[in-house]
Amino acid sequence: MIEGVQIIDYNWRYVYVNDSLVADSKYSREELVGYTMMEKYPGIENTEMFTLLKECMIERKKGFIENEFTFPNGSIEFFELSIQPVPEGVFILSLNITDRKKALAQLAASEVKFRSLFENNNDIVTMLDTDLNIIYRSPSATRLLGWTDEDMLGIRGIDNIHPIDRIIFNGCINDIKKNPGVPFDICFRMKHKLGHYLIIDGSINNLLEDENIQAIVFNFRDVTEKKKAADELVASERQYSNLIDRISDGFMSLDNDLRITYVNSVAEKMFDTPSGYLTGKKLYEEYSRGIDSVIYNSIVESLKTKKPKRVDTFSDVFQKWIIGSIYPSSTGLTCFFRDNTEYKKMEQELQEQQHQEQSKLISATLEAQEKERNAIGIELHDNVNQILVGTTMFLSMLKKKPEKDDELITECIDHIKQAINENRKIAHILVSPDMGNKHLTEQISSLSGNMLQANGIKTIANFDDYNNRLLSKDMKVALYRIVQEQFTNIIKYAEAKEVNIKLETTNKLLRMRIADNGKGMDGDTFTHGIGLRNIGSRLSVFGGDMKVKTSSGKGFELVVEIPLS
Repeated sequence: MIEGVQIIDYNWRYVYVNDSLVADSKYSREELVGYTMMEKYPGIENTEMFTLLKECMIERKKGFIENEFTFPNGSIEFFELSIQPVPEGVFILSLNITDRKKALAQLAASEVKFRSLFENNNDIVTMLDTDLNIIYRSPSATRLLGWTDEDMLGIRGIDNIHPIDRIIFNGCINDIKKNPGVPFDICFRMKHKLGHYLIIDGSINNLLEDENIQAIVFNFRDVTEKKKAADELVASERQYSNLIDRISDGFMSLDNDLRITYVNSVAEKMFDTPSGYLTGKKLYEEYSRGIDSVIYNSIVESLKTKKPKRVDTFSDVFQKWIIGSIYPSSTGLTCFFRDNTEYKKMEQELQEQQHQEQSKLISATLEAQEKERNAIGIELHDNVNQILVGTTMFLSMLKKKPEKDDELITECIDHIKQAINENRKIAHILVSPDMGNKHLTEQISSLSGNMLQANGIKTIANFDDYNNRLLSKDMKVALYRIVQEQFTNIIKYAEAKEVNIKLETTNKLLRMRIADNGKGMDGDTFTHGIGLRNIGSRLSVFGGDMKVKTSSGKGFELVVEIPLS
């Protein structure tokens, strides 16, 4: 793609950039991914672009902006940015338009230079502000149309357009405003001061953002004498029909009585009607079943209040999810609709999938908790409780035979110390590791000493390629629990003499390998163990995965991988 693509997470970190974005950013991919926007571009949080990003991030609103961006080295470039929310955070599609901006600046300078030519040209140049009010007319406009500049005071530039042509013009003015610097061909009827209409032909160009012009520029000429009125009307209607039919959305225009004046082919297909069938019909008569619908009520409200409306609803009439925009004008309404059914289906499927994954995760968590409770109960009953029972017996003997007090007291003290040690072991298993004061590698080393080496199992650890800063606290705790789970499995089942542990990280991946030289197991057995299911559930939270390699008599190897971007 020539467009730059970037995905920003909820912490404002780059999680994905394509080659075009890397080329535009002045950084390498490695210098972007994993870092925040503020780290790479100090002060970006104070820009209009960042305000739009926050609206998208927080309110999940789509946005579009043409942005002037100043890089840390002082260079300035211009971009068109399309911003929309995605599950990961914000998706930004950018197009570098610096060359276009330079071209427009040159064009503006050229227009200033040759303005005197416009003043004496038979072609008409009219400049409008963003509300379509006239701010400049070339002298040829008065000669051609009869209206003086005083006649045009308080009149918008489109008010003298033929009413039928004005409906079509209103339908495409938003596209013209959204595409600055892109000329649009035009051909419509313009009213002369004497009352008759002239057919004019030319172009319209949105140059509001050009600092030398700051206007929407009409450039047109009278072509009435070149064509007959009937032929010109057909050609004009065909031209604008083709223009609207090229729009990907369904397009419909209505007059102030809600009579349908135009429908493009996309809308006819969406509403399942034959070509030309709807034109001339009243909306409330043709779709009487939908009078109480969200779409109909929005159309009526927009017509009444003269304010644009946005709809996103399921239509019982058409049995589709429809998203659209309604724009009022003095002559009626212009409506754009899109069939959003497939997107809604995918959204619902994604929600269902997420619900199922959440249910699996909760089930695995509850199963793991039940296992931990059971293990603690066994430890308390078989170890701590038995030690305390023995201590009670010694104390009873001491009460009956005081002459053995020294020997029995010593035995009681030893038993109590054993109970304390057992309680410490249980507490050590339950309490979360202190990742703030100890690195994960130190915690794993301590764990291997307390569990493996205490049971006569040699441990070989390799942490040379591990970077502790690349992992979040939650990741470190999850890895600690996974190691604890696997050490427990090794002690209980492996009959191993040696365990190898390797922890390594790259910019994109964490990889941990735990391998023992024990008796192993066949491939159909290990997949049903609750311990491995517990490990799998912990990894799923971070999008991680695990692989197991084992066979009878060949030891057991567990490999865990977690993406870091």
